[in-house]
Amino acid sequence: MLAREGMSVTNAIRGLYRYLDARQTIPVFLKDPETDSASERIEEKRSILRGLIGRLPSDSSPEQIRDERLSRHFRAGIQ
Repeated sequence: MLAREGMSVTNAIRGLYRYLDARQTIPVFLKDPETDSASERIEEKRSILRGLIGRLPSDSSPEQIRDERLSRHFRAGIQ
């Protein structure tokens, strides 16, 4: 197939490496749908947590954080 398109395996691999270097992500066609959605959820959670650094006490559990956020949300709706 590559030869039919006028490309060698070496050039295809080099193109893949250029893509990876430029975008710093794996192309969609190479990703496993099951692990991809899980890794996206993990990365989204990491991003959210990075945004919270310095805003929350370090000794708070995830449950305490959730309860505090819900409490603030409902208090704002009551006022």
